[in-house]
Amino acid sequence: MPLNENERDPDVEQVQRNSYLLKYLNCIFAICFLGGLSWLVQQHKLPVFVSYIYIVFNGTVALAYLYDKWAAIRQHTRIAEYQLHILSLVGGWPLAAIMQFAVRHKISKPRFQFWFHITWLSHVSIFLAAFWLTYPS
Repeated sequence: MPLNENERDPDVEQVQRNSYLLKYLNCIFAICFLGGLSWLVQQHKLPVFVSYIYIVFNGTVALAYLYDKWAAIRQHTRIAEYQLHILSLVGGWPLAAIMQFAVRHKISKPRFQFWFHITWLSHVSIFLAAFWLTYPS
């Protein structure tokens, strides 16, 4: 039965709720990752320069997302999606997840979100493997 103009499709609302929940969980996981990274540095399991690297990459990602959102609103030259993914892959994914949620940028693009999840899963996997190989006990 077709929907009236005033009626909402319950399936669409469910997808929107699930999408919102996934973004919320991304932010929680990003905060936990950064907290765990800080704890590892504090416990001298990681060198301090690792935290500096994450600060630089995450700061760069935050500025990139803010600029891209600004450019999208004003119809200026945008940052290519693959460049945002590369920044996420090299370590800026925690703040990328938070910025997507905070400024509501790139959250409605399923293809972008798919590749974003691939980049952060890849980064976390490589980080954990490198950490395990460095500190096996």
